[in-house]
Amino acid sequence: MSALGRIRKDMRPATRIAPPSPSKIDTFVAELIEEVRAEEGATTKVPPHPQKYPKHDNPEKGSVFGGICNRTACNDFPALFYNKGTFGYYCVPCGRAINGRDPKPLCERVDHDLSHEEMNERYRSQWARSK
Repeated sequence: MSALGRIRKDMRPATRIAPPSPSKIDTFVAELIEEVRAEEGATTKVPPHPQKYPKHDNPEKGSVFGGICNRTACNDFPALFYNKGTFGYYCVPCGRAINGRDPKPLCERVDHDLSHEEMNERYRSQWARSK
């Protein structure tokens, strides 16, 4: 092999492994959440907040951290964003879209099923007037 051939061979771009697709990551996170739920027992699921909006045919939709997104037109999971106005959980794209550029975001990322007390506190803090 000539010197030029060796240089060209050494200059070939390294093959990169593509990062996993968002759907694979979402599935992995959802499976992890389900494993944790199974380990903690069925008692860890908080029932939907009485004021949750909208009421879906599937009572789990938007009611479970890590479950299905609360937005009617969306069935993505895991629902990791909590909406302080609708008392529901939303997938990451919907949660970010709802927030937009609002200085006081309506949706916040959470890491567990919120109790009704936590939901109520977040609701009050969202609508409290600044003095």
